[in-house]
This record gives sequence, structure tokens and C-alpha cells, in this order.
Amino acid sequence: MKEQATAHTPEMRQIVVPVYDNRRQIVAALTYEYTPVYRVLEQQVRETLGLVVGVGTLGLLLALGCALYVSRKVSRPIELLSSAALRLSRGERDVSVDLDSRDEIGELAASFNTMSKALQASAADLHLRERAIESSFNAIMIASLTRQGFPIEYVNTAFTRITGYAADETIGKGVNFLVGEDNQQQAFEEIRLALRERREGHAVLRSYRKDGTPFWNEVHVAPVLGEEGEPEHFIAIFNDITEARNDAEQLAHHAQYDALTGLANRSLLTDRLKQAIVAGQRRKDHIMLAFIDLDDFKLVNENLGHAKGDELLKMIAGRLLSCVRASDTVARMSGDKFILLLHSHAVNELTMESHITELVKRVLDNIAQPVDLAGQDVQINCSIGLASYPQDGLEAEALLRNAEAAMYGAKEQGRNGFQFFTSELQERARRQLQLGASLRQALEKNEFELHYQPQVSLRSGKVVGLEVLLRWRHPQQGLIGPGHFIGYAEESGLIIPIGEWVLQQACRQNKAWQDAGLPSVPVAVNVSARQVAQPGLEETVRSALEQSGLAPRYLELELTESISMNDPERSVPLMEAMKAIGVEISIDDFGTGYSNMSYLKRFPIDRLKLDISFVRDITTDPGSLAISDSIITMSHSLHLEVVAEGVESEAQLALLSARGCDIVQGYYFSKPLPADELAQLLREGKCLPIDEMGRPALLILDDDPHLLAYFELLLSTEGYTVFATTSPQHAFELLARHDIGVLLCDQRMPEMNGVDFLSRTRRMYPDTVRIMLSGYDDLNVTRQAINMGAIYKFIEKPVQPDDLRAAVSEAYGRYLNARQLQEA
Repeated sequence: MKEQATAHTPEMRQIVVPVYDNRRQIVAALTYEYTPVYRVLEQQVRETLGLVVGVGTLGLLLALGCALYVSRKVSRPIELLSSAALRLSRGERDVSVDLDSRDEIGELAASFNTMSKALQASAADLHLRERAIESSFNAIMIASLTRQGFPIEYVNTAFTRITGYAADETIGKGVNFLVGEDNQQQAFEEIRLALRERREGHAVLRSYRKDGTPFWNEVHVAPVLGEEGEPEHFIAIFNDITEARNDAEQLAHHAQYDALTGLANRSLLTDRLKQAIVAGQRRKDHIMLAFIDLDDFKLVNENLGHAKGDELLKMIAGRLLSCVRASDTVARMSGDKFILLLHSHAVNELTMESHITELVKRVLDNIAQPVDLAGQDVQINCSIGLASYPQDGLEAEALLRNAEAAMYGAKEQGRNGFQFFTSELQERARRQLQLGASLRQALEKNEFELHYQPQVSLRSGKVVGLEVLLRWRHPQQGLIGPGHFIGYAEESGLIIPIGEWVLQQACRQNKAWQDAGLPSVPVAVNVSARQVAQPGLEETVRSALEQSGLAPRYLELELTESISMNDPERSVPLMEAMKAIGVEISIDDFGTGYSNMSYLKRFPIDRLKLDISFVRDITTDPGSLAISDSIITMSHSLHLEVVAEGVESEAQLALLSARGCDIVQGYYFSKPLPADELAQLLREGKCLPIDEMGRPALLILDDDPHLLAYFELLLSTEGYTVFATTSPQHAFELLARHDIGVLLCDQRMPEMNGVDFLSRTRRMYPDTVRIMLSGYDDLNVTRQAINMGAIYKFIEKPVQPDDLRAAVSEAYGRYLNARQLQEA
């Protein structure tokens, strides 16, 4: 039951609860009255539920808002960051997150962007380095230091280019595969040691390409540290230096060896000489320097060309090498100058000089062997100067200087020989050096002058020509002959202006003599090889003649035999040009070289000059006489005159006259004279007396003056013209000067025995009948001489007068009969 509530009392409600007995009969009833609080509670619950719903809705809305906030403020940025990180991890480099928030996520995004930019910069640097390594000209290789055999992990493109091995053929191989079996190189051990010690290393290795060709490999290795600071890899940089090394070796070779001959040059020689001196001081060894200069080599260059000259130099180098031991040094100093550095272990200086003399003679013989150049047999000789350590110098430069001085001394002695150094040679070399320095000024200061030597006809005895000879009037040393300075003038080129001056001055002087009324004779001017080689000689000759007004026929040009014969194809046109001008031409020093007769007949020349070396010994040397006879006979058959130089004795003059020589010049008639003295000689008309030939004479040679006087008295009463002498040398002069029909000669003489004298006489004067006077104990020698044809008969001593008269008469008749047969 329910009681409605009022404003002041709540609603009341009763609850009746029946009480049942066992029979389910209601026996009582319980009544409960209560105020219905549940309504309040319901209301409260309802209110609460409404509140809860509101709050829940609000919470849901708040949650949704929070979720939306989180989604916008957290999840999305995180998603962007995750996406960016994923892109970065995939290799993209230009990755960033654009968030404007300043909260933790914004800071995280900012950090990400910073990291991304750093990675981007680092990647750019890494990519640049990669490209740089790949683009490197040098080969680069990276290998492991922690694995057995140091296997290769990376090679660049240059490695493939240099070695021929591709990267896939190289990766995993040991670092020594490029040296292959050639792994015992000392330089390779340095690389091995550097790798074991985990340090930098450098070496030049002999490596091999894929095709097996070797190359020089300059290798630099360096360790690469891992994250923990320990070496884990190493980098090797290769550089193919084969070409550079070859160039360096060539440069080093050129710096020490002569490019033409392959011999040591001055630099290497000096270095070896200094080392030899140091060793010599320690071991007390002897050292010898041989300074070699080829005689007249410039003529080969000027007449056959420099190519043939170079060819000859290489031949000479080979010949010198064949003369010495492997321990000796052969060097080419310059031009045609060579040096031999010879080591000697001789116990004394005398033994050393004996050994050196034998070697030098062998060198002279080898070099003098003819060589074939441009189809011609060319003979070259040399002069050798010798200086020894320690006698002739304690330093390298002093030894070289003294050896050179000795060489010039050998040249002054006639060339084709050798000379040991002496203090006199040193002083001479010093003076020569001073002369060379002042020679350049001599022409400007007008210190040169000309002397003239007459040339005399053996037919008329008159002066028929003059040879011009140069002299130098030195302000301190007086008058100097050409032998002291012409060599330097030719080498330095000063001979060109000096030669032009000589030519001009000789033409002017000859014209002046003619204008003064003196006999008109040609002047002969020597032309040097340098002048012939220079263009413009024809113009020089024309200019000298035009300026002086001298007629061309009064000028004679003398060319040496070597100039003419070495290059006939050049000398013939030159001679023809000179003949076209109208001058005369002669060949000087004829017989001293290798003359080609087929060319000689083509030369438009007027005369040959018999060299002084033949004239000097013509009265005593059968060879010189035979050569002179041949030259005279050949010249006359070619319609050429013969001029004999250096005639200094009556015997030489008589013999040359008897042999048909045309013209002579020499001190016998006149020495070279200055212009004024020569003019006086011409003005006086000095002539050479020409004797008529008388009947053949008798010559007696015996070293016993008493016996000689007895023979002379005995035979002169028989009507013979008798010449008697105790000297074989004087006997040769008498044979040259007179027509000797019969010759009596003793066998035993101190200067020369009779067999030798008569044998030489037979070769020089085969028509002379020769009788020997001999004792019994010389019988075997005398019989041998008879068998050789050296004597006609012999007479035993003591000589019986009748036997001597009969033998001489028979011999004289034999001589006259032979002459009559020749004349018939």
C-alpha cells in the first residue's frame, strides 16, 4: 500500500509479508513500512547516470579530441619521421621532415633533419672520394690486414688499365700475385715487412701484367685503421714508372757515356780517375793516362762529311776497346780525342813504362789500319800523350792536363807516335795556351807577316816561283813559325780570316814586285782544309786578284793531297773553277796519303810537290828514292811538273836532278825570306849553278885512311876520277851528287858493314858496279852477298895492285857497256 507524499513528508509504503504454516496456510502477516528511498536513489542514480553519461560523453569527446590531438601532434609526425627514416635507410639522400612544432617531436624532427643533412654531406664526400679513386691515374688497391695472405678487397679502374686484370679477377687474390715467381726481389721484402709491422712502406717492384710483360711498379702502402683504432686494412697505390725509369736510365747513361761511341765521357772518366787515385794511394798502384788525338781527322769530316767522320770515330772506339783490359777505361773526351785510363800493378815505374809502351804501340798499329769509308781506303793515325800517377800529378785534372800536353808534344815530333810527359812539355803547353789567347788579336794588330821561299828550276837554275810562308811577329816572343799556331788556328776557325789575309797580301806583294821591275814569277799560297770546306773560296780568290791587279797566272794555289783525294767529287769542280779564273794549281805533300790514280788524271793541276819526308832520306833510303822516282815518272807521263821540297844538300840536289825532277826549293838555295830580302835576291838574279855531267867516277869506301889514300893514289894514276871517303853517309852523298860507275867498299866498318851498304846501293843505283874488299874470315858473308846480287865480285885483302887495277878496269868496262846499251 502506498501513501502519497506531501510537501513535508515523504511518500510511505508498506510491505506485507505472509507467514505460512506447514500446510502452506497463512497464519500471520508481517507488515513493514518504509519510505521509498529507491526513488531518491533512482533519481540520484538517474542523475548520476546522466552525469556519468555526460561525463562519459565528455570523456569520449575528450578522448576523441585527445586521439585527434595525438593523431595530429604525435602519430603523424612519428609516421613522417618513420617514413623519412625508411627512405634514408634505402639510400635516398635528400630527405627531411617539415614540422613547425616546437615540442619534443619538433625537436626530434629538427635533429632528424640535421642528421639527414650531415648524412647527405657525408655521402657527397664519400661519393666524391669514390669518383676520385676511380678516376685516379694511379692504381689503388685495398686489402685486408687481418686475413691470411692479405687478400684484395678492392681495386680501381686504373689498376685494370695498368695491369690488365679486371676487378673480378683480382678480388680475393693475395697482394703478391703481381710479382709472381719473381718474389725474391729485395724491394718486395720491404713491402712484406711493412705489412707485417702495420706501417707505411715504399718500394719499386718489378711487376708483371696479365699478358706477362714486366713493368716497373712504384708502390706506396699504408695501414687503414678500424673503428677500434687498430689497422684492419691497408691501401696500396701503384704507379707504372717504366717509361720514367727508362728515361731516367737513359739520362743517367747519357750523363756518363758518349752518345756516339758508347764510351765513357769526360764526367765518368773524371769520376773513375778520382776513384783510381784514391785506390792508388791506398794500394800504392800506378795509374797511366793515355791522351789520344787523331791526326788530321778534320779532313775526313770536311771532305767525306760528318756522317762518315762519325762512322770512323765508332770504328776507332771499337779498336781502342780491343786493345785494353776490361778493368781499364776507354773514354771519348770530345771530337776526335780519346782517353785510356790504365791500371798497373807493376812493382816499379820502369816495368810499368815498358808494359805501357807495348800497349801504346799496339794502339798505334790498330788505329793505323785502313778503313773503308764511302768506297775509299782511308788511313788515320794518332798522337798519344802519356802521364802517370803519382809521378806526373796527384789530382785528376793535373793528370789530364799533363797527358794532353804530352800528346801535343808527340804531334810536334811528327805525329803518329807517343810521348811521355815531362816538365818541358808542361811549360810548352802553357806557352801554347798563351799563344792561342793572343792569336785572336794578332790579325787585328797586324802582327802577321809573309816570308817567301824561292823555287828554282833544275834546267835553267833560275827562280821560277815563290812559296808564301806565314810568320807571326809576336810582341814578346819574337818571330814564330806556323808550326806553333796553325793547328790552333785551324781548330778555332781563325784560319779562315787568316787565310784570306795571306791571299790578299801575297797578291798585293807580287804585283808590287812586278811594278818595281822585278822578274814576274807566280806566288804559291797554301789553302787549308777549312778554307776548302767553306763556301766562297772562288769569290775570295777573285777578290784578291781584282783588288791587287795581279794577273791570275801569277797566283798558284797549293792543295794538300788529303784534301784533294778524300773527296774528289767535290775537289774536282773546285779545281776547275780555279782554273777557269786562270790561276795555277799544285798538289802539296804528294805521296803521304792514299792517292787514287784514276782521280789524279782528272785533276786540272799543273804540278805535284814531292813531300819533304821523301827528299830528306832520298840519298840514304832506297824506299824514299824508289817513291820519288815513281812520282817523278808518273808526273811526267801526266805532263805535270815536279817540285821537291826541303832540299838542303848538294847530294839531294844532284840526285833529284839526275832523276829528272823539275823544280826544287829548300835551304840549299835559300831559306824563306822577308819581302825586302826576297826582292834583293830577285834583283841580283841569283841562280843555281847547273854542272854538266862528266865521265863516270870511281868511289872508294874504307875506314882505314892509310889504305884509302893508297887506293886513291894507285887508281888516280890510271885516269879515273876518284872519290874516297871513310864514312858510309858521306859515300851516299857522293853517290847522289856524282855519276859513280864503280864502287869499292870494305866489309868491316864501324858505322855500317859493307854488305849492308852495298845491298842498299844496289837498290838505289842498280847500274853501279860494286866490288867488295874483304879478309879471309869474311868469306862466308861475302859469298852470301854475291848470291844476293849485292856485289859484282870481291877482292881479298891484302890487295895486290895488279889485281885491283884489273878488277876495276873490268868493272868500269862493264858499266860503260851497260850504259851504251841503255842509250841505244
